[in-house]
Amino acid sequence: SEPRADLYLSICVLVLCVVQAVSYSMYLDRNRLFLLSWETSAENIVFQVEAETRGYVGLGFSPTGGMQNADIVIGWVDDSTGRSHLLDYHGGSTNSAPILDTLQDYTLLSARQNGTHTVIRFQRPWDTCDREHDYALSNDTVKVIWAMDNTDPREGGLGLSYHGRQNRGTKSLYLNNPLKMNLTTKETVQYWDITLDNFTLPAQVDTVYWCKIFKAPPLNSKHHMIGYEPILPAENIELIHHILVYECSNSPEFEQYLNFSGAYCYTDQMPKLFSNCLLPVVTWAVGATGELFPPHVGLPLGDVESSTYFMIEVHYDNPQLTQVTVSSGVRVHYTSDLRQYDGAVLISGLVTSPFQIIPPYQKEFKTTGYCDFLCIQSALSSNGINITSVVLHSHLAGRKIRLRHIRSGIELPVISEDNNYDFNYQEARILPHEVQILPGDELITECFYETLDRTEPTVGGHTTRQEMCLAFALYYPRTSLASCLSMTPVQNFFKTFGINKFYDYDMKELEKIFLHLMTPHNKEETTTLAPEVKLDNNSLLLFADGMLMTQLVIEDPEEFRNKTFPVHMRDMPWRDTLLTQAIEKTLNYGKHMTFCRLNNDSLAMAPQIFVYPNFTSLPKVEVECTHMKHRVMDNASKSCHLE
Repeated sequence: SEPRADLYLSICVLVLCVVQAVSYSMYLDRNRLFLLSWETSAENIVFQVEAETRGYVGLGFSPTGGMQNADIVIGWVDDSTGRSHLLDYHGGSTNSAPILDTLQDYTLLSARQNGTHTVIRFQRPWDTCDREHDYALSNDTVKVIWAMDNTDPREGGLGLSYHGRQNRGTKSLYLNNPLKMNLTTKETVQYWDITLDNFTLPAQVDTVYWCKIFKAPPLNSKHHMIGYEPILPAENIELIHHILVYECSNSPEFEQYLNFSGAYCYTDQMPKLFSNCLLPVVTWAVGATGELFPPHVGLPLGDVESSTYFMIEVHYDNPQLTQVTVSSGVRVHYTSDLRQYDGAVLISGLVTSPFQIIPPYQKEFKTTGYCDFLCIQSALSSNGINITSVVLHSHLAGRKIRLRHIRSGIELPVISEDNNYDFNYQEARILPHEVQILPGDELITECFYETLDRTEPTVGGHTTRQEMCLAFALYYPRTSLASCLSMTPVQNFFKTFGINKFYDYDMKELEKIFLHLMTPHNKEETTTLAPEVKLDNNSLLLFADGMLMTQLVIEDPEEFRNKTFPVHMRDMPWRDTLLTQAIEKTLNYGKHMTFCRLNNDSLAMAPQIFVYPNFTSLPKVEVECTHMKHRVMDNASKSCHLE
């Protein structure tokens, strides 16, 4: 049997030589004991696990982040015989010991161990076609689970010991085309740290948005920003939810705020001048490692037409109400070697406001933001723009997000989507092919939420228990367009929930109030929403419009009379499926008020009202499973192995 074993190993070595070098790698644990590397092709994905153990290693793909219903593979090198093993398992209905699959869909390529580490290399198809026990991998976020133990199982995987709480974990990843943060070592690449140092979180509130002005490094000529990475605290990293950096106008008035410690964003404490910081250049969110722009695209810095001043916005999420001091920010990389194109970021989606409503008790509920053809037509040249990457963004209830693309009444392929969205992992998604947006195109941002554990409606807003629905698209060449957002018109919104009239306010007046074209009853002017949903200086949405909602008392219809709007919303029969389906249909496919904002804080046109567009949807393609050549277990060994 020895020559046959050598032949088998030679074949495996040949296979490994054909496959390209490892493309991606990531430690799955904080102690850097479990290293996962992988490389992709159109049909298959090759994994390599390197772990600090001489026992078994386990890797899995889970719908929830636990072992329950997970797709699991376990490998080891037998200490006594040197024989290598790989077995395909699945999780049961509880987080108990894994169950051996009848069909073995993982192929062992190589395995080795030394005095401290075990290395297992194997491959599988993206879709194994095992609908009962395997997890089809795709472009979506996947929750990768891992485990290791110092003990080898017996032949056939019998006697699999429990790995313990310390030797397991879960990490969300993009397996297909993830970001690489490999910066060039050329001397022309410099960096600029934009940080909020020693910021003390108050113990009274769970959500803080803090804004501060910074000045770009002194430059004698135009440079390009080519990427960024987060600067995060070693401890309390979970408190930092997102960090945005906005380009401001070039007003010299910003100079006075350079030594200003900052202010609560979008409150009356924030200087009004900060509202002129509108164009996002950094969009980091929890779980991301940063972003490097394509080699032909850079964001201008130090140019006559680019800004000298920037505003950082840090969102702290502090649900435990802990008073703690943290430092955080971003490192921006820039170069004097100019790229071919100036780039920018376009925001598409829903205006962040209480006019986004998600009922409780919902397994799935969709909301829609519409970017109209007039907006895109007004801002783009005949050659349009090219999108290179997208950050999809919602909060805790978000489960799926997609950015759809319509041209001349026909839907084109989805620009970017994630059908397994993880709030704690919001990395930029590099598009496999750049997507061209032409004048007259339309964009639709869809977000799907799950609220089964919530007993009251969830509204749009900035806290993590509230919701957002946004897509940040990096594109080139740079235009004047900053955002293209929509919301349900005020009268249509209230009519959807059965309200015809409030005391003291007619619907037209309410619309003006919520768009801030006038102040309610001469009350002092309030402040604005976040920059991504600002309109122009004369029509800024109220950040406090959620509070204004509590002042609305229903007059008509009679059955709801004298109820405040929040009480009415609380009392609605949200478990009535027909009701919630009707609300979802009206809000998504009814009227949309759109806002086309330019990067100089003006509107390209007055707010427009559109009915959801009529278009031919992209046909669903049923993928025929071609990977039916499962590796059935060797009856003698009950294991796929190498000698």
